[in-house]
Amino acid sequence: MAFFITSNQKRRLTNKMSAWDYSKNTEITYDYSIAQPPLVLGAWPPILGDLVSDFPNPNENPIYYAIGRSGQSLAYGAEGNPIRHQVATNARALMLGSTVRSGSGDGNVPLSPNLSLQPLAMTDTESIDYGYAAQIATNPAKLPPVVFFYHGWAGYSYLNMCPGTPPFQKGVDQLKRITKLARERGSSVIVPCVDWISGENDSSAWTTFGANDAVRSATYKGYLLDYHAQINSQYKAITGQSQPIVMIFCQTSSHVFYRKYVPANGVDYPTIAIVMSDLARDYPDRFILAGAKYHLPYGSDRSVHLNALGYERWGEKRGEIFKRSIVGGQPWKPLTALTATRSDKTITIGMDVMFPPLRFDEAIVDPGARGFAFESTGGNSPTITSVAISGNSVVLTLSDTPTGTSNAVTYAWNNADPSVYSEVLQPGQYARGTGPRIGVRGQLSDSDPAISVYGNDMRNYAIHFKIAVP
Repeated sequence: MAFFITSNQKRRLTNKMSAWDYSKNTEITYDYSIAQPPLVLGAWPPILGDLVSDFPNPNENPIYYAIGRSGQSLAYGAEGNPIRHQVATNARALMLGSTVRSGSGDGNVPLSPNLSLQPLAMTDTESIDYGYAAQIATNPAKLPPVVFFYHGWAGYSYLNMCPGTPPFQKGVDQLKRITKLARERGSSVIVPCVDWISGENDSSAWTTFGANDAVRSATYKGYLLDYHAQINSQYKAITGQSQPIVMIFCQTSSHVFYRKYVPANGVDYPTIAIVMSDLARDYPDRFILAGAKYHLPYGSDRSVHLNALGYERWGEKRGEIFKRSIVGGQPWKPLTALTATRSDKTITIGMDVMFPPLRFDEAIVDPGARGFAFESTGGNSPTITSVAISGNSVVLTLSDTPTGTSNAVTYAWNNADPSVYSEVLQPGQYARGTGPRIGVRGQLSDSDPAISVYGNDMRNYAIHFKIAVP
């Protein structure tokens, strides 16, 4: 992987920071800044789809949705084999070119001027797009055709894909092409949202983002705020839309695995994941957190990639969120902790539950205490002896009344099973597994009643979190 910063990006960046250049196996210094003030955006208008009718022929539609996606290899469906949906079955789901990745290619090669809109099919790997489109199509009378396009790059950090870089420009170029083709058909284009599936690379280099976690988190939040602002500025200039563009992302759940790459700069807790949950909480009109990924089936126990079924399921969840929040105007809130109280040895965690009741998924291997853990500084070291659901709360019983300070409860934080990675590691490197069997995980979920097109379980699983306890 090559590291690059364009001259345009340098004009916007002001300070110095270090990162790891994997292609040269060395540390480099680059410029950065916390984002410029983000755009002030309003909420997406509810039930936008009611403004259009259902046209059986996509060529007759007065409007197209275009949904762009960037990120690392998870964003394009790495290890998504065997492919589950090779044949196009939904005329209202489209892609630019013969694959979803047709427009990404080498970031330094101009976009082909001959790419056309074609029915969506998974031709080279299973990505989230087909499940995404299938879930949207469960109510086709309210929604126009959707064009999916991708412009990320495997293994890249945020600064390799941010505004001013070739991968970002590829997204701009693809949207220009999609808009041109739509206008030739007498139609217009709206980008209602973009998807960001990334963070694994940056998680492994977390300590390079500042002197401490507060600075690092602020820096990374600034990056994503800037990305969102630039997407809104540049994409809306192409389509001419007035509606804001929402950014949907998901927590990284492989942080303990990725430490094998740069052990000196990685940490064992979900850093990027917490940045994402903070942004979704603080800017709900700009960011939607779809959830974590530990519950999905992975390519293997030692892979950061999902398998084909995992991508299908994660795409269906995106489609559900799209219909509920982007089109329907209803909020989407991940399953997470809101409050924590303690009485002697008993801790009660109040959860934010969209779809009660809470339940445990026994199909996920219990990492201990259903994924919860108690931590404190000094004093005794009580452990969790029981976990029970009570309404919208989870009740934890400790082995003893804690006597330390800085008490906290974590969930799916650093509880992956110890394992030996299957390749020869350099001195000091190590890794642990991923996914619902041996990775960082937990069993807590809600009871989302959404119906999957393919018969998959649509419940939402608690995200990675840490909450202070009195």
